[in-house]
Amino acid sequence: MTSSSQVDTAGPPALLVTALGVRHEREVAYASGDRVERSRFAGAAIARLRGDLAGGKAVVLVTEKARQAHFEALAAELADAGLSADPLIIPDDLDAPAGAPPVRLADVLRGLAEHVPAGGRVVFDITHGLRNLPFICFALAAYLRALRGADIAGVHYGALELSADTTPVLDFTGMVRALDWYAAIEVARRAGDFGALADELSRDVGAAFRAGERPEDLSRLINSLRDLSFALRSALPLEAGAHAAWLAKGDRLAGALGAADAQGLARLSLAPVAALVDDIALPEPFPKPPKRGADERKRSVALTRRELERQLAVVRWYVDRGDERAVLALLREWLASWYLLVTGDTAHWLDYGRARHAAEAALNGIAQRAELKLATESERAVAAVWSRVAERRNRFAHAGMCPGVVQAGTDLDELHGEACALLDMAWPGAASGAARVLITPLGLTPGVLYTAVRRCEPTDLWIVTSAEAAARVDEALARADYAGRHRVVLVDDPFAFAPPPWRADEALRADLDAALVAAESVTVNITGGTTALQFYVQRAADRARRLGCRVREIALVDRRPHEQQRADPYVLGERIDLNPDDGPQPEEEESQ
Repeated sequence: MTSSSQVDTAGPPALLVTALGVRHEREVAYASGDRVERSRFAGAAIARLRGDLAGGKAVVLVTEKARQAHFEALAAELADAGLSADPLIIPDDLDAPAGAPPVRLADVLRGLAEHVPAGGRVVFDITHGLRNLPFICFALAAYLRALRGADIAGVHYGALELSADTTPVLDFTGMVRALDWYAAIEVARRAGDFGALADELSRDVGAAFRAGERPEDLSRLINSLRDLSFALRSALPLEAGAHAAWLAKGDRLAGALGAADAQGLARLSLAPVAALVDDIALPEPFPKPPKRGADERKRSVALTRRELERQLAVVRWYVDRGDERAVLALLREWLASWYLLVTGDTAHWLDYGRARHAAEAALNGIAQRAELKLATESERAVAAVWSRVAERRNRFAHAGMCPGVVQAGTDLDELHGEACALLDMAWPGAASGAARVLITPLGLTPGVLYTAVRRCEPTDLWIVTSAEAAARVDEALARADYAGRHRVVLVDDPFAFAPPPWRADEALRADLDAALVAAESVTVNITGGTTALQFYVQRAADRARRLGCRVREIALVDRRPHEQQRADPYVLGERIDLNPDDGPQPEEEESQ
């Protein structure tokens, strides 16, 4: 026990929590080191032995019977030691034997908390009372630490049974560290935050080095635990896997768990980390920033079935903790990665512009086709998961800035299971046929239709035009030797920017959607006719993209003077590809 000369008296003195029994007939010599204090009451002797409690207060846990018998005498001795004393009456059955009514701790906890300021220091004397008193005091200590952030500055026990002459006062303050580790482990298990474990490990390692010990294996784990905690809090499955791999590499974590030394409590408390590391670690860690090569190592992670299985293990970890935001965010990205894997587009799977954007747009198209009942069975299975995940994920991604109230879901386990099922589902590819669809406007000069057909060689032709210009469609197609399917979509006023004709015509819209979904390719000519007609074909291109079609926009150019074009329209013009490398593009980056 600390002597008065060794005590740091900065701040107010600690609160002493002691107890009274019903038998205090004899005076006892309580000893700590070479100091001895005699008293009938361990709490009074401990207050004098410590020397740092003067000017403070003692709260005495006492039954009504014990209060009447001994409280005044104890209060007098505590006053001699410089402490005031307040009784805290406990029910007679608080320390009753087994079989008694349930213990009523709430009033005791509430009463004790009123004496402890936020961050206050507390010293426990657990000598007197029945044998369950240490457990009760341990519960009180845990409660005060959680409620008030109390610093448990001492836990002392006068071991009456160890000596007939003097009674040693044992110091169990170190056992309170188990409370800190307990809290850190609970945070790790329930919330998945390993930062508290890293903080407690840092405290123990720092104390060990100050004491001349060198647990360097534990010291090396501190920053990696913080890195892992950051990655998990932020729902970063690749970074989490890399930090887990660093902990697993060379048995860094396993070796630390198995060592035997004075840091046994710290080592034992790292077990929850080890269980997670085994499930989510990448094959290799990234180089630790700021070392060079971290980005390159991340880009080198291959998109494989095994990697998708590892990421599902990370998702499962969030499911078990009910973290809906993380589950939805990760599953949305996982589905995009899954699509890239099954379509073989894995070379740049982490690059949004070169791969992930197109994958998300394709999944949006699959969902749109499913909604229009134009999807295959496999597509419907994918669309069911994607639509649920993407729509709900957006509510969280946009911080609830949506008309509906955001509520907790109850199907996270089901969503995880459906994602797992996709790994084993045969994917025949998105529905498409051999048709080459061409959509073009047509004005009063038929040469644009002639060049479009000759340059694009469609098998399914859609012509957006006016009734006047439509009169020359058959002539232009005959001159182009076109014998495929064609559909003329008439616009009442080719100069008016009205909604596209298929907006109001359900049958026309269904035919257009069916043609687009069945297409191997969709080409849209944005030149020819009036500006309004060009606007309509661009809306058709947008619709094709929403259905997941790969759309190519072109321009057709006739460099001859206008008079020559009218006199002889059937001269082959130039074709210019405007977006030859573009895949499907959603209207907005986060439309799903």
